[in-house]
Amino acid sequence: MESHFAAGVPPLRVEYRAPELERPFGLLVTIADCSHSSSRSVTVTPPAKWRTFSRCRSDRNSLHLLAVGHLYANDATSFDVQESLKLLADAYSAAGVKGMQEAVAGGIFALIVIDEINRTIHAICDLLACMPLFYHRGRHGITLATNQLDMRGQCDVSRDACVEYLTYGYLPFSPSLFTGVERIGPGQILTVERPSAQCLESDHRLPTYPAPQDRIIDPSEACAKLDAAFSTFFSRVGDERLVAGLSGGYDSRLIAAYTRDRNRRLVTFGNPSTLEVETAEAVAAALGSSTQVFDIPGDAPSRCADDFIRGMQTLDSLEMSQVFGILDELTSRDEDYVLDGFLGGEVVGSHYFYSLLRGAEPPWRVLTATDRYLTPPQPSATYADRLASAYGRRLDLDGEARLDNEQVEARLMRMADEQLQVCHTDADMLELLSYRIRTRCVIACGPVTFLRRVSVLCPFYDKAVVTTCLSVAKALRAGDRLYNALWRRRFPECTHIPKESTGGTPHQSTFGYRATHFRNALWRRMKAQLGCGYAKAGGDVTDFVAMYCMSSQNRTLFKAALDSARDQLAAIGVRSWVEPSNSTSSLDMRRYLRLSSLALLLSS
Repeated sequence: MESHFAAGVPPLRVEYRAPELERPFGLLVTIADCSHSSSRSVTVTPPAKWRTFSRCRSDRNSLHLLAVGHLYANDATSFDVQESLKLLADAYSAAGVKGMQEAVAGGIFALIVIDEINRTIHAICDLLACMPLFYHRGRHGITLATNQLDMRGQCDVSRDACVEYLTYGYLPFSPSLFTGVERIGPGQILTVERPSAQCLESDHRLPTYPAPQDRIIDPSEACAKLDAAFSTFFSRVGDERLVAGLSGGYDSRLIAAYTRDRNRRLVTFGNPSTLEVETAEAVAAALGSSTQVFDIPGDAPSRCADDFIRGMQTLDSLEMSQVFGILDELTSRDEDYVLDGFLGGEVVGSHYFYSLLRGAEPPWRVLTATDRYLTPPQPSATYADRLASAYGRRLDLDGEARLDNEQVEARLMRMADEQLQVCHTDADMLELLSYRIRTRCVIACGPVTFLRRVSVLCPFYDKAVVTTCLSVAKALRAGDRLYNALWRRRFPECTHIPKESTGGTPHQSTFGYRATHFRNALWRRMKAQLGCGYAKAGGDVTDFVAMYCMSSQNRTLFKAALDSARDQLAAIGVRSWVEPSNSTSSLDMRRYLRLSSLALLLSS
């Protein structure tokens, strides 16, 4: 790649500094405006305690590649990050930053590229920007960070963002908790040119759907291509030690099936409100192995407070604290990689079929598998209304701390307008919106939190897997049709085991599978109405919420955080709170946990 700057211009100098007082929480890159000074350096502060921070220097091209998380290149033969960084450095030299972005095959990561000769810094996220990468334009330059808490001294706390966090338990719409701190979007490249530290942002680069008439409708063809993509992904695994969580769902059992001949350990946690343990043990037995079953400790938040502050990169609330109990178990033996099934339900099985497309097709079409999902995109306001609950996690607050619904609707409409350029149908729009919001919602409950301690492999975040699934007709993907066909083709020994959340089995007909699902869903709802069961197929977090709230160690931690953040909470309209008791409702407990988690972040 040719230099864009005149010969004789001194190159940048990269300075690395050790974190002070265990800060920053993530990678921190400071780019000063040196247009009126003699300074020509970029300061890099590596993340404290992160085990998955990698850097590579190409002396030939004077490049620094800094990666937080895990990534792999198209031509990589292994999951070793150093191998991929060297391949990406070559791609940058040959085709620039966009060519390098094309050469990334997958992973959840933030990547910083510092080009000393061209005096340019590029910041890139993964496919859907799961690994957060924030930036702030100040008076004296630009700061890049993978954790927004490292910028808290530069900006004020955003009241709107805090209320959004209390409403949903995470930030589905706001870029960060702080005013002026933005977040790089999916497929976006942020470029900073020296000496003036000018910041150039590319547009979001979203996955693109082929036209409906060009999509795959033959199950055999779809399964062959999907199997090839998964096989290529897992072929990069050598003799490394692997650990994978195994539940009753299709995503985790697919990972277990593809790695049964590898050096891997299976782990299942005993969620008391589901049939996960029974189903997981049946899957493990069918694959000729076994799974280790463990329970989640009630004091998980207080024991893992350090990881909560530094690990919950996307600010998911304490309601989902079972992630720390799972994390402790998954990393207890110091394996090389954790395998995670994040987004599998959306990517392969079209989970949106159940949660977002109700009413889009008549029930008789769904049951008889004549559903086609070819309705044209709707007005942007329609999507704001459909996604208003943000996966059912919305809690309306009392008093001053209330969400500005018009502001939320405006942000969703902007997202919808952007997606209209790559989506052909209403179902495409809903699917891509669900990808983007779900990555903001639960990613912290798995891969990103785990990535602080160990490399995480997510096969459903592989570019070839995602691209293959986007090329398959929605009618074939909806309601697990593609998944069931893949099981029958690739792993027939598992087709007799019902899916924990639906009760259906892969060897059933489409009508039989969907009828079983609807019957079981109706039965769960009836039990929930009678107060003797859960409405959600995969269980509920109610039991965990009560367990966390009743733990004396947790209560001590929560009280200290709430007392410390009292003034900040009052500024957003929260002036008092009541510590929950055994008689407190589940709703009040969830509000208390969200308030406590926000207090932990504001007082950290």
